[in-house]
Amino acid sequence: AASTMLVRQPQQLLRTISIAMSTHVADLLTLTLLFRAFNQPTTLSIIIIIYAMTVLFRIISPTPNGIGVVETLLPAIYVSVNVPLEVGTVINLTFRGISFWIPLVIGMICLHYLQASADTALVVPAEDSPGPLV
Repeated sequence: AASTMLVRQPQQLLRTISIAMSTHVADLLTLTLLFRAFNQPTTLSIIIIIYAMTVLFRIISPTPNGIGVVETLLPAIYVSVNVPLEVGTVINLTFRGISFWIPLVIGMICLHYLQASADTALVVPAEDSPGPLV
């Protein structure tokens, strides 16, 4: 079904790839700004290495989206690229908060409100309906 859709609408593939790439670029920019915010000198290659390892740990982790694993293991990667452990830990936890935990909480709140509005929409009968069948 997906391959048929791609043949009929190839622009949708380009749109999907563009959205995915913009997400990665936004994450790389966030990580770069966090290094600057904590006065930690860095290079583009270090940012890319750290971000790639973050994505890798999210993928290979036994927990969903690397919960706990990324936060625990990534400071070792920071140390391996000559970032002090304390600074690396703070940058890592802040990045995970911005890129994972805050959107997760916002999504949970939105889901709660969407479910509540869907429940009320199901309960209210249409004006021209004969009413419930008992």
